[in-house]
Amino acid sequence: MRTKPVRWWDLPAAIFLTIALFAAVLRLQTTNWTPHLSLVQWLVLIGLVLGLALGKSRFGPRVSFLFGFIFTITLVPWALCTLIRSELWLERLQSLWGRLVAAGGQLVANKPVDDAILILGFLCLLFWLAALIAGYQLTRHARPWFGILVAGVIVLIVDYSFEMFAAVDTGTALSLVFFLFSVILVARVYYLRSQSDWNERGQMVENEVGFDISRGAAIAALGLVLVSWLSPRVIKSFTPGTLESRRLSEQFQAFRDRISNAVSSLNSQAPLFVETLGSSLALGSSTNLSQETVFSVKPEEGRLTGGRYYWTGRVYDAYVNGQWVSTETQPAPFGLGLAPTTYTYIGRREVSVTVTSHISLLRTLYFPSPPISITREVEAEIFPKDGDNPEITALISQPPLRAGESYQVRAAISAPTVAQMLASTNLEYPDWVTERYLQLPPGILSRISDLAKKITAGETTPYGKATAVTSWLRSNIEYQTVLPEIPSGVDPIVWFLYNSKVGFCNYYASAEVLLLRSLGIPARMVVGYAEGTWNPEVSEFEVAGKDYHAWPEVFFPDVGWVPFEPTSSQPVLTYPSDNNQANSGTSSGPAGGIPTPFIPPSSGTSLEDLAAIRALQEEANRQATARAIGIGGGTLSAGLLAFALYRWRKYTLKSTPIPTWFEQTLSKRGMRAPRWLVNWSVRARRTPMENYFARVPEMLRVWGQPADLDLTPSEQVQRLVKIVPEVSGPAQALLAEYEHAAYSRRHFDAFRARQAADDLRLKGYQTWFKRLIRFDI
Repeated sequence: MRTKPVRWWDLPAAIFLTIALFAAVLRLQTTNWTPHLSLVQWLVLIGLVLGLALGKSRFGPRVSFLFGFIFTITLVPWALCTLIRSELWLERLQSLWGRLVAAGGQLVANKPVDDAILILGFLCLLFWLAALIAGYQLTRHARPWFGILVAGVIVLIVDYSFEMFAAVDTGTALSLVFFLFSVILVARVYYLRSQSDWNERGQMVENEVGFDISRGAAIAALGLVLVSWLSPRVIKSFTPGTLESRRLSEQFQAFRDRISNAVSSLNSQAPLFVETLGSSLALGSSTNLSQETVFSVKPEEGRLTGGRYYWTGRVYDAYVNGQWVSTETQPAPFGLGLAPTTYTYIGRREVSVTVTSHISLLRTLYFPSPPISITREVEAEIFPKDGDNPEITALISQPPLRAGESYQVRAAISAPTVAQMLASTNLEYPDWVTERYLQLPPGILSRISDLAKKITAGETTPYGKATAVTSWLRSNIEYQTVLPEIPSGVDPIVWFLYNSKVGFCNYYASAEVLLLRSLGIPARMVVGYAEGTWNPEVSEFEVAGKDYHAWPEVFFPDVGWVPFEPTSSQPVLTYPSDNNQANSGTSSGPAGGIPTPFIPPSSGTSLEDLAAIRALQEEANRQATARAIGIGGGTLSAGLLAFALYRWRKYTLKSTPIPTWFEQTLSKRGMRAPRWLVNWSVRARRTPMENYFARVPEMLRVWGQPADLDLTPSEQVQRLVKIVPEVSGPAQALLAEYEHAAYSRRHFDAFRARQAADDLRLKGYQTWFKRLIRFDI
């Protein structure tokens, strides 16, 4: 008859465990280290319920472990994905994985981790496992110590963090509640296990014993917690600035420095790199040459043929006092949960790309212009106007994207033919275009206009004039990343065109926009990033800081905004003459373009630099000396400890194994030795051959057939072989060597016995796992 498995279900113990873990979680939330710490609270609740249920169920340990593993890999990522705004759950998982990988890479590279998702995910997983395992172990084995230990360590870390930073702490009572109910839980579990022993021995115990033990434990726990809580503060108040306290502080500082990178994403004053473009743009005196990847873009259809990608960040319409300004725009929700935008322009190609951030915070989202939809809830800067074809000038994410997060954008990029642009020559510009995109400062109008007419002499169409201005700038202006100082009182673009004739993309694009506006052709300034470097291994563009770019866009009726490329460091941008050529075009990617020049750092060294270098060298010498002293002291201490252990083992223990000595010491003092210590003691007292043969009853337990005490070694092997025929060979070999060692004077082969024992365990577990995944057990 199959007996019902023993379970340790006890409602008071479950309540005490729940209160203790929740107090620890609430204590963690008082730190406000990072937003969304309430996720941990929900995971603890779910983990406790599932752990208690699995512990009380009739499932065996293996099946319970399988369920727990499935719950862990499902619920913890699901909870973290709820923090990511996206309409696609697959994209949420990709963003979560990307952020974790990026944060992990920063940690491995010994850089500050600026994304709190790593530490938040760690806390969620840690508390989830603590709750799940504690609930299971409490009900199944009356040993919820793993969860209590984990929560206790976190509570101590939180308490010390408030002390260390001298911060206002309003959650001390929660720590007291945690330790109080933890001690009460220990007393309750002790009572449950003692009650089980009393029942086995048939001893009569009054019903009030459990209540008396719990009450006594509560009073003792309260007193113990209060004393331990107040003692450090009392001692510290009477011994300020002692040598011991300074030494302890220095030791902890070294430990804190080692873990500071991992937790630098928690709320602090540490600076973060935020990529954003504001409503105004100064032309600047130098451009970005960073090789660091800002974001990567994966187009669904690969590289374009007959065109080129530009990653738009913001559009500017007004040139005022030597800088660009975005005017008259209004914020409006865009993307997640809203209908896609429609455009009626011709010569468009719909594309879809996935953009992944590689920097700390990405507030300005980059997109192929104009955007149709985005899988994020963002704020779009829109120029209000009547009719179709909305004028979206920027997409702003709040909160910003973290490194590793992704979003998908659908866009109707401009890919017209020359014929389509020429066909729009006699069409009228919309009023909103001429009112917004023909603005010019009066002070430079005449000089800009004279040069524009000279450049476009003989051209009669807007397309021809735009092409002429683009070619003239590429041919007559030298690309240079650092500009000479511009005289005060002179417009930067006038100086750029008539005097210096050197500059970078901001000046090229601004010059073309102003030259075309002086001819009555609407144009605008667009800032973002060039296409970047194509990585064929992963089929995506890697966009670095050096790919920062500005370019002009020209408006053609019915066609819309079309980008041109006047910057000589970029490849020539051409459009097919007709539809046939457009369909057979080749890639116009970055190959063949002039690379962005690299300016090496200055070799000069100032006195301040020399002083800083000398200070660093002195600090390095001090650290080397301290390291040598530490290694020497540690080696000496280890030697003395080893010598002391040798003497203790030789003259005190003699032939008694160490775990047996601990077991006997506990028994002499009337204390029960834990099961793991008893098992360790038993293994220590065995001979090597007995330990080898112990693999047989181990395999029997794995297969649910524990070896009875009255079975001989031969009968144990027969039972195992009957259940698992695959282990017959190593089992018989192990039995033969064991019988030679135990029952005869014949010399046994220890190497053969150990090999047979290892083969027995390996084949046994392999067969068990194969049957498990086929659900044959």
